[in-house]
Amino acid sequence: MKIDRLISITFYLLNRETVSASQLALQFEVSKRTIQRDIDVLNQAGIPIVSTYGAEGGYSIIDGFKLVKQTANLDDYLNIITALKGLESAYGGKKVSATLDKMLTVIKIEKQRIFIDLSSVRESICVGQNLWIIEKAIDERKLLKINYTNAENFSYERIVEPLALSYRWYAWYLFAFCPQRNAYRLFKLPRISCLETTPGFFSREHGDAEKLMQNHMKSDNRRYCVKVRRGSR
Repeated sequence: MKIDRLISITFYLLNRETVSASQLALQFEVSKRTIQRDIDVLNQAGIPIVSTYGAEGGYSIIDGFKLVKQTANLDDYLNIITALKGLESAYGGKKVSATLDKMLTVIKIEKQRIFIDLSSVRESICVGQNLWIIEKAIDERKLLKINYTNAENFSYERIVEPLALSYRWYAWYLFAFCPQRNAYRLFKLPRISCLETTPGFFSREHGDAEKLMQNHMKSDNRRYCVKVRRGSR
């Protein structure tokens, strides 16, 4: 429906700085001409969208604009609550539980169709405790001292600057900057045997942790050897 697309375009622009007509057309599977008409409709509805020209041009919403009307529907809330319940099972943090409680007061769930249980990803009590220690260190920009055992079963101690937590490849990871190696690293939480905050300050301003993590993954050119053994019948 057109109204759904208009709302989605508004949220898409609110979460980004500048988006070209081609990007929007690809995202919403319509023509660029349709996007241009949609932008005109949104402007007439009072959404302050500006357009810029050039190689880096596109559409953007004026800084400071916020949606004040309720635009979420029942399915939106169901999706949010399903995701929060999954995160709560995988993480168990008090902040997540508090957010879930707030959402459940907004709407009464009677027809949840999808249930995500990720409680197994905590793997051990130690991993769960480390998640909370790391989150606090990230919020407070505190250094972490870790004892880590890598895939080759070699153990070492590092003092790192924690930037983000990431769940991937069926396990939790700490994304951090290692001053000793002058590089960003992913540390698998089950391989951390000891973890604690330590005095000191970050060596630099790191910027967007998500972009840094994506760049780190793209630059990882390690090769892996997989051996398949034939079982007996």
